[in-house]
Amino acid sequence: FGYNGEIYTTKEKQSPQKVQIDIRSDHKSNPVEFETHRNGATEMALSPDSKELAMIIRGDVFVTSSDYETTKRITNTPEQERSVSFSPDGRKLLYASERDGSWNIYETKMSREEENQFSLSTKTKEKAILLTDKETFQPMYSPDGKEIAFLEERTTLKVINTQTGEIRKILDGKYNYSYSDGDQWYRWSPDGKWFLVQYSPQHLFSNEVALIDAKGEQKIRNLTKSGYGDNKPKWTMNGKMMLWLTDRKGLRSHGSWGAQYDAYGMFFDPKAYERFNMSEEEYEIYKKKQKDKKDKENKEEIQKPAEPINIELQNLKDRTERLTIHSSSLADAVITPNGEKLYYLSKFEDKHDLWMHDLVKEKTEKVADLQASGGNLHMDEKGESIFIRTRERILKINTKDHSVKPVKFNAFDEVQKLEEKEYLFEHIWRQVREKFYVKDLHGVDWEFYKKEYKKFLPHITNNYDFAEMVSEMLGELNA
Repeated sequence: FGYNGEIYTTKEKQSPQKVQIDIRSDHKSNPVEFETHRNGATEMALSPDSKELAMIIRGDVFVTSSDYETTKRITNTPEQERSVSFSPDGRKLLYASERDGSWNIYETKMSREEENQFSLSTKTKEKAILLTDKETFQPMYSPDGKEIAFLEERTTLKVINTQTGEIRKILDGKYNYSYSDGDQWYRWSPDGKWFLVQYSPQHLFSNEVALIDAKGEQKIRNLTKSGYGDNKPKWTMNGKMMLWLTDRKGLRSHGSWGAQYDAYGMFFDPKAYERFNMSEEEYEIYKKKQKDKKDKENKEEIQKPAEPINIELQNLKDRTERLTIHSSSLADAVITPNGEKLYYLSKFEDKHDLWMHDLVKEKTEKVADLQASGGNLHMDEKGESIFIRTRERILKINTKDHSVKPVKFNAFDEVQKLEEKEYLFEHIWRQVREKFYVKDLHGVDWEFYKKEYKKFLPHITNNYDFAEMVSEMLGELNA
């Protein structure tokens, strides 16, 4: 009979005797495998100049050119990295990584001043931004790059000053619940003075959108107050408007799974709302005046200071508009910088396609037949291109003619199989400890089972046996 990974024999009235088995053999597979990935990006971030894309592929950070196949590997760890983004100047990459028994925040920058693209860089340097035994997730640079926001223990929003190291709390973790890692949402305002945050003030899984000052000193302002699901708030039109998704008008299934959503807009600036309500004729006259004004400033070389965000909190409900004309399975949405067009990923049949609603001409049409399984939209600063990351691929859409071009990349990967299995074992064990629905794990001694099952790792050479072993360990929970 088998017991604890060994084979025993026994006879009546005798103690079990272990069978001595010696197996001498070479490795049945190489401990390191080399792979080239041309798809499979699970995350994507667009550089400020739109010339590069940062991606998470198989748990590592890669950067590729948006127009060429040139791809550079940034991290090479058996552990996984997540939540990658560029610094405002495009010379640094920010991400979270699960190393040494905790999720922490790291930064990689280009070492040589003469180099300005990661995909072509010859030397980079990584440093830890925050090392703590607390889980820290989803880091994001402030617009000036001097501060970094992050989530502590998955739900508490905090900010660290990169120069002084001081940390302040913005939103208490009691307002959210993390069902799966990475499911929280927040965004810095373009001037760095505010946050838009998805939170649950009443009960779990009933999200509202909050406006919070970046110092964490003022009261939390519930902007939506709908009681429905309000998700993914984004600053648009340089902070004059908020774009978000809500299911208040769509069909809703029990518990909101599979609900239909719409894109909504809330105007913080009354003048921007007046412009939004102009007729097509009025808007053309307005655009002509703005162009003449800009031409005059350029001619006279007038240097205008950056326009501060005007947030008028009174009568926000009266400056809120439904932007889509049909509720649907909505994956993501973006608005052009001038506020003229809304693009969104929508599914009416089997897969998601790209739709466009002209907010001036009040016209809606499908502009790209993508047949995608969900995805995320990223628009460049000028509104000339939209980058779409789907489960299958990354695409670049020209907003003038809506032509579709695939973003090609060659991500060369070095897979350290044994080290990766050891990390995955640790990750799975820690996920249970951190996220199981009761803190005492039904009285199970989880540390004991970690030791008991970890000793089998060196003897496992394939994913099937690894999955079986992990399944047995999880079964000890009796859950």
